[in-house]
Amino acid sequence: MVNALQAYAVTERVVGRGAAWRIGRWLYLGARRELLNDPRHNGEYALQTWVVAAMAGDHTGAVFLDVGANLGDWTGSLVGVLERHGASEWQIHAVEPAPALLARLRQRFAERIGQSAIYAVPQALGAAEGRLPFFVTGEEAGSSSLLDLDRRAPSERISVEVTTIDRYLAARRIDAVAFLKIDTEGNDFNVILGGREAICNGRINIIQFEYNWRWIPFGHSLWKVFAFAAEVGYRVGRLTMDGVEIYDSWHPELDRFIETNFVMGRPQALDRLPHRVMKFGTSNTPVETA
Repeated sequence: MVNALQAYAVTERVVGRGAAWRIGRWLYLGARRELLNDPRHNGEYALQTWVVAAMAGDHTGAVFLDVGANLGDWTGSLVGVLERHGASEWQIHAVEPAPALLARLRQRFAERIGQSAIYAVPQALGAAEGRLPFFVTGEEAGSSSLLDLDRRAPSERISVEVTTIDRYLAARRIDAVAFLKIDTEGNDFNVILGGREAICNGRINIIQFEYNWRWIPFGHSLWKVFAFAAEVGYRVGRLTMDGVEIYDSWHPELDRFIETNFVMGRPQALDRLPHRVMKFGTSNTPVETA
């Protein structure tokens, strides 16, 4: 241990503490597969292809939920994937409470919304129904949230209607969801909790959710996600460009609040996706299980 500290002290004297920090973080994020949070490179768009391909042509009537749709990039990418796989009669429900973003969403998919292939939903989703404050950080910013997360940035406070996944599915008479994507600036686990009934009944196949420091003000962590998943019979994995790294139990190395995406799903559904089953070894690093 003393030798390690001495070696580090020499390194810091040579490159400086700031450079050592940046290099160490770069190596750490690279090893975690979290170096670049871009949907083209972090597995988000790849997951769309994996999920649709796993449906093996059975796309008729398939329902997808894009919660926190923003400008509709995720929805637009999924439309392309569905078309490339020859899918028809599918539905995408794009949920977006920010008025300016909702307007852009409706404009972008105007023709498809008219055909009822895509629904633009002017609500927020959460753990319970009601009306809540919503803090809009900019007309086309992707950081608006149900909590005022950054007091340094100006935000407009509006009131939005909040419903739950369970109530939404019941109102729309939706029996099953092939793929639920959530990106709600820290509110993601509340959205999952609002779908408890559907999840317990196995009616939501795959759930992708964003995870980052914004979970802290909402009082949530991955520890809660793993506990909930165990309760309802789902599994949890970290999304990477190469597939889903599935972990059967929570580990503190996962709960670093670094921005990335996780996947929760029915075991049978996850088995049909590219995946590896992982665990943390004695050195607190992930290793693939046999």
